[in-house]
Amino acid sequence: MDVKCSNCDATRLQAQAQMYAEILQACLDSVNCKSFETWGIFDGDTWVGTEKAPLLYDVNWQPKPAYTAVLATLQAHAAKIEAAAAQ
Repeated sequence: MDVKCSNCDATRLQAQAQMYAEILQACLDSVNCKSFETWGIFDGDTWVGTEKAPLLYDVNWQPKPAYTAVLATLQAHAAKIEAAAAQ
């Protein structure tokens, strides 16, 4: 997946991050979802055009809010699994 972000400003980058987090959470909550993949890593190597800024890292390989949102979602899910296993 990728989430296009035309004319990205801070507000749009946060909306992009929210979209990534919500879709990842839906995948984690579904027994039918076996994979969550992005169509690349950084905006400098995207198939949709750099100006759409769709990926987790910007053209300078700096993590975007989407990266932080995906990481936080995965960490929360891991903590949930660990807590359930400890019971």
